[in-house]
Amino acid sequence: MSVLYAARRALAHHSEESPLDPRAQKSRESLIRVMIDALDDDPQPPSVSELVRRAGASRPTFYQHFGDIPTLMHAAAMERLEEAFAMLPKQASDSSNATKNPDTWTRFAAENFTALFTHLSENRTFYLAVLDGPSGRAAESELTRFLAGRMLGFVTLRDALTRLTGPRAARYAEFLSAGLISQAMKDLRDDLPVTAMVETTTTFLAAATGLKAA
Repeated sequence: MSVLYAARRALAHHSEESPLDPRAQKSRESLIRVMIDALDDDPQPPSVSELVRRAGASRPTFYQHFGDIPTLMHAAAMERLEEAFAMLPKQASDSSNATKNPDTWTRFAAENFTALFTHLSENRTFYLAVLDGPSGRAAESELTRFLAGRMLGFVTLRDALTRLTGPRAARYAEFLSAGLISQAMKDLRDDLPVTAMVETTTTFLAAATGLKAA
């Protein structure tokens, strides 16, 4: 069974429980928080014994919720990514304004990428532990899907993608997002400043869509 499949199954099972028993919910949240705190300090994840000790939970409880360490790492990454996504600027949707102000998309890119990359950089130890671990591909895929959705939700970028690829705009957005996130992860590993990451990403996106960079 792949790590990604196991993670999705565990998370899907969790979402179908309506609602979780309060005690079970608390133990699950405690295990996730302990994993987040642990990976903030050390890229090597703690053992199951250490996790349950810190969380005040039992080994059966751990296995009931997650099954293994990589699945818990994935859940911790999703928890933290949700926090990051919630902090991003609200999606702009005024098409007339975007048309009248051709630099609107660069402001959108700068605001969103700055917020996202700042979060990744501030939690660099955690994200590198996740991305370089067994659940890394799942976390990177989640980032890719989110960024593609943000691109398609912004009228200037969506129109540019549609002009280039017609009905395949959504697939092109995901293709571009995968490249942008891959580059961002490389920059994160190289510990580049956020401003450099934003500049590189915005320039690449402009070149790929035919839009002008600021």
